Amino acid sequence: MPVRPVAIIRFTARCNVFVGYHAAAAANYFLWVPEMRIQPSPKWAIGIGVLYAPVFVGLVALSGISYSDVASSTSNALRAIIIPLALVAVLLAGLTSWLGWWRPTLSEKTTTPHWFMLAPILFVVVVLISTNYARILQTEVSFMLVLAVASLLIGFCEELVYRGLVVVGLRARSSELKVWFFSTLLFSLLHAWNILLGQDLGDTVGQLVFTFVVGSGLYAARRCTGYLIVPILLHAAWDWTIFVGASEVLADSSETLSGDSTGAFKAIGLLILLILSLWSILIARKYPSQTKSAPPELIP
Repeated sequence: MPVRPVAIIRFTARCNVFVGYHAAAAANYFLWVPEMRIQPSPKWAIGIGVLYAPVFVGLVALSGISYSDVASSTSNALRAIIIPLALVAVLLAGLTSWLGWWRPTLSEKTTTPHWFMLAPILFVVVVLISTNYARILQTEVSFMLVLAVASLLIGFCEELVYRGLVVVGLRARSSELKVWFFSTLLFSLLHAWNILLGQDLGDTVGQLVFTFVVGSGLYAARRCTGYLIVPILLHAAWDWTIFVGASEVLADSSETLSGDSTGAFKAIGLLILLILSLWSILIARKYPSQTKSAPPELIP
């Protein structure tokens, strides 16, 4: 008996609720989650979203490693990604605790239909078709693990800021459509700072457009699942495939770099992802968020 697409979407939604709830519940149990000290506001959201970039870029600049070389060796990944982002993660955790925004940042009650799950599902598909599998087989396992840690730190920090704190702050006075646009715009503009780390102007402009599309997909993922852990993992998976695909740290130094380019598939997948994400976000206006003014309790 053939499996219907609707059944797949419903099953994925149930799995997501199970994993997302228990991840949020574990964080709520093991972390100190204070009462809300500062009421969410756009002022705090924009301030956090704008200041994150110079803090992170400044720490990376201290390593003396250019943007194009951050993932070219284990040492570079440690000095330019893991150590700076570990410090930033501690600062962000402290800031979130001081604000008292952990609850609305980690989870929210969703009111969207099951078919919204197509957005994160498509995101996973884009990641899978964009992965350079031949390069993965060539790369040192230890280096891939280092890149996995780096990718998780990137996903945690950037999603905590742009799909977490910024979203919570903007929701205090903005419609859901404006929350999506301005949080995603701030996320995109974050990557303009890469030019100070040695990235070409043309590549930087292209990355601004690229990250706006990716950010829209990540926002849709949070919006339809209700859990920040989902965009964190999607973001980490995306960055990991990019890092490994561009890696030159081969297990056998005598081999030549291999792997076909998947740029065309990636472009098509991102275009579809953007259309679906925008469609989801526009329709989501009919299903207002449950974190408008007060922090919700974790979903039972």
